Amino acid sequence: MKRMWIVQTIIILMLLWGFQRGTPYAYYMAVRWVCCVSFLYLAIRMWNQLKRTWTAIFVITTIIYNPIFRFHATRDTWAIVNIATIGLAVVSIFVLKSER
Repeated sequence: MKRMWIVQTIIILMLLWGFQRGTPYAYYMAVRWVCCVSFLYLAIRMWNQLKRTWTAIFVITTIIYNPIFRFHATRDTWAIVNIATIGLAVVSIFVLKSER
């Protein structure tokens, strides 16, 4: 659990990079894959630590970013989802660190 913050930091940086103008669609697909796998990893870690609320939060986020069965939304909606995800990742770094 010591270095779990690295996963959230990667997610945050990738989502922030996606706000730049002219970002190609392929980048957003890569973000979906990275977010999906990363949040699934975090959900499994939380499940093993018996933190069911965080497990549920990360599973829901995994489903939202699932690249196979995609959640379709407008660019504006995705911007809001991405901002919320960045907030979730930041909060989870500090909350999970303090619970250690």
